[in-house]
Amino acid sequence: MGGEVNRFTAIAAPLFLFAFLLTSLFIAGRIIIPTPAIINTHESDATIFFTASRSTVWSPDACVTLRWQVENIDEVYLNGEAQIGSGEMQDCGLTESPNLRLKFRDGSEQTYTLPIWIVRSSAVVLVLPALGIITALLYYRLGKLSSILSVGAGLRPVLLLAAVIALIGLFIYQLPTLIDTASTLNWFEASKALADIFSRAGMLTFVTIVIVAPLLHERQISPRNFLLIMTMGAAFLLLIVAGTILSVNPRGMYFSDRFVPHQLLIRGSKTQGYFALSTPPDLVIMGSSRAFTLSPAYIHSNTGLTTYNMAVEGGRIEDFLIQTRQLQPFPPVLLIEVQEGLPREPNDIASRAPLRWLPYMRPETALLTLQKRLEGLIDLDQFAEAIHIANFAEFYERQPNEWPRFNADGFAARTTITAPELEQALLTDIGNIPPARCEGVDEISQSEVAALIEIAEAQDSAVIFYISPLHPRYYDALLRDEPEYQRCYAAFTAYMNELTQAHDNVFFLDYSRLATIDGAEDESGYYDSQHLTEANSRRLIDHAAPTIVSATG
Repeated sequence: MGGEVNRFTAIAAPLFLFAFLLTSLFIAGRIIIPTPAIINTHESDATIFFTASRSTVWSPDACVTLRWQVENIDEVYLNGEAQIGSGEMQDCGLTESPNLRLKFRDGSEQTYTLPIWIVRSSAVVLVLPALGIITALLYYRLGKLSSILSVGAGLRPVLLLAAVIALIGLFIYQLPTLIDTASTLNWFEASKALADIFSRAGMLTFVTIVIVAPLLHERQISPRNFLLIMTMGAAFLLLIVAGTILSVNPRGMYFSDRFVPHQLLIRGSKTQGYFALSTPPDLVIMGSSRAFTLSPAYIHSNTGLTTYNMAVEGGRIEDFLIQTRQLQPFPPVLLIEVQEGLPREPNDIASRAPLRWLPYMRPETALLTLQKRLEGLIDLDQFAEAIHIANFAEFYERQPNEWPRFNADGFAARTTITAPELEQALLTDIGNIPPARCEGVDEISQSEVAALIEIAEAQDSAVIFYISPLHPRYYDALLRDEPEYQRCYAAFTAYMNELTQAHDNVFFLDYSRLATIDGAEDESGYYDSQHLTEANSRRLIDHAAPTIVSATG
């Protein structure tokens, strides 16, 4: 009988241990790595999108962010309160699951309830400790528990175990704030918090192994075998990290397109959009996001020239040279937005440019691009972004609304802002962004400008460089009395004027001051300190139109 009991115990102990660990990991994963609760459905002509930032919370006191967007609905009630068709709010104190009651246009009503699991109020708080106790008793019956605790001399094993428990306790104590941030709908903040959780968990694991290693040695696990186990474990983790990053492709650096990357990536799409045009345009716009709102349709109505807007996020002179090398057939005119001093950002190109740009890059930038791609495969931040994006994929298919929406001609339509939103954007920019500083145009930038002009000359095309105006308040606060900027600006404008004197096909328009285009300072003219609305962009085009027309002659 005793043998049968021991046999049963020997079989049951690892099974209960496995169940305990699996349940613990499942609950920890649901809490630590948040996933949203989402209802995304259609009813007749109505569209319903209702989401909470996390589907699992530890206690009813937790807060979740609710967001809803419904269309073709007569009435909307969130938790019984009347609402408009779209919005966002915090819901704290989850005494009941969030619900959205809708009245359809045919008079019918339906309530949609988000399933949110409150762990502390569920049976799992009884099941998990029970599994732990049963597992401990089974191993005690086998004599394994006492042998583990008795390894070594004196109190050392107990002290080491206490140290590990203390570290785990400290980690758990710091988790709530990080989890709250990781469950927000702001992907940047959420993924950073998730990366912090992963890094702390990794450090905890490493320190725990260092503490427990002496015990393993005393149980006749040789240093060689221990090192082999650690190496295999590290390799396995790296494979998981790299595989997740490749599969999700959170920054659009690789080939997968299963998920929407959560940074603006239009270098590739703008170039492909040019190749997809049925007829080559007369004018191509290049520049940074400051040129997004230059409207090809408005240029056509003013000048009669067909236009394509090829401006890209963070565009610099190296971007424009790379784009110029790819233009086939070549347009008669290039309108290029530049910034004082022609600042260089090869890291932006290396991180954001498609790999098909490699043959057109400087060798140094091409090598940096390959380096970034290799380093990115084991980047903890990218791994955290991938986890967050995969969990929130359905939600972010509709986001972020503040991003520009590009037409086939490259023009970017953006959501209008209010006066308070512009004021907040200006205060943020003035408070957080240092003044633009430079020492003049460096030799590499000058060589790239020369190469671009040479290509245009070979194609009998004109190049019009222009500076886009900053918001006057931003300029006055940070740049007006900044000697370093003023020296840079003077050197840069002198350099551009020398180019216009040396080349018949080169023009330069200095619109760095808003007054030069008679622009508006309020929310009708700016989105923030640097980006023009379509209204101010039209004013800029009005002033540039005579130069554009003369450049075609």
